Amino acid sequence: MFHSNTQRMIDHWRELRTGSGAPARSSFDPRFVANLMSQLFMVDRQSGLPFRLAGALVEDLHARSLRRESFMALWSADSRAAVRDAALAAIRGPEPVVLYVEARTDNDQRCGLEVMLAPLTDAEGRVDRLIGLYQPVTTLVRLHGEALTDLTHKLTIYAGAGDAVTRTSHLKLAAVDGRRIA
Repeated sequence: MFHSNTQRMIDHWRELRTGSGAPARSSFDPRFVANLMSQLFMVDRQSGLPFRLAGALVEDLHARSLRRESFMALWSADSRAAVRDAALAAIRGPEPVVLYVEARTDNDQRCGLEVMLAPLTDAEGRVDRLIGLYQPVTTLVRLHGEALTDLTHKLTIYAGAGDAVTRTSHLKLAAVDGRRIA
């Protein structure tokens, strides 16, 4: 079960969908998710998934502008393959994926995030972007205002139209604040 904001983004993506393909980027209307704008980001389907835009919360958590920076560079070296596979699955699906993430600062302050990725198409119907959402699942107060320096992949949920399929990254149990999530 996803956070209600993550589910709302997945539902909105599905409402925009026509047929089995990903929805057109031009059909995405941010007014339908206006209260989530600070948590949204968009990356290009180029090598490294460079940021096209990032909302205020996303940039505040990393304490810098992310424009043109690689989304993949935000992840720990051990997590990059799983994140790349999840992004490719979203593109090929085409379906949203949700990554459960442990985010850390240089001083080892930690928080939990759901990071949703969903494909969008260009005018020719090719997936050229991924829309994303950073949804904190633990309080951000724990970070004491420090910037995130490392994202660690813990779990991927492939949120297809049927039952969600879960893939773990060498994980048997996932818990956030003592609450089992997978």
